Amino acid sequence: MGAKAPEHPFATLDDLKALYPALEDSERERAQSLLSLVTAAVASLCDWADKDPAVLKLVVCQATIRVLQAGEETPIGVTSQSWMASQFQGSTSYANPTGDIYFTTFEKNLLGVDEGDVLYANPLPKEP
Repeated sequence: MGAKAPEHPFATLDDLKALYPALEDSERERAQSLLSLVTAAVASLCDWADKDPAVLKLVVCQATIRVLQAGEETPIGVTSQSWMASQFQGSTSYANPTGDIYFTTFEKNLLGVDEGDVLYANPLPKEP
């Protein structure tokens, strides 16, 4: 849908670090690859050349952060964990356990995609 592919990611590692201070130096290479992949996904969804660069940067960073937060310690396919020891118990639910790249409704609205269509169908038979 978008114009030609962007030459550079819409966000830099510094942009990502500003929004996600927990980014470790050991994750920088993976983060750079993810910024490129998420940029390609955004470019395929919308006419990116017409969008505000700050919006593109925000969307790319937010989606990249979701993938980075999945982490390597999350077992594949696990969506939640529970534990109990004596009278103590706890549980954890993972928002994105498989580390998928996805865009929220808010991000899609910022990009101007997935606005939906309104269709009308008359269930009554047509009068002669």
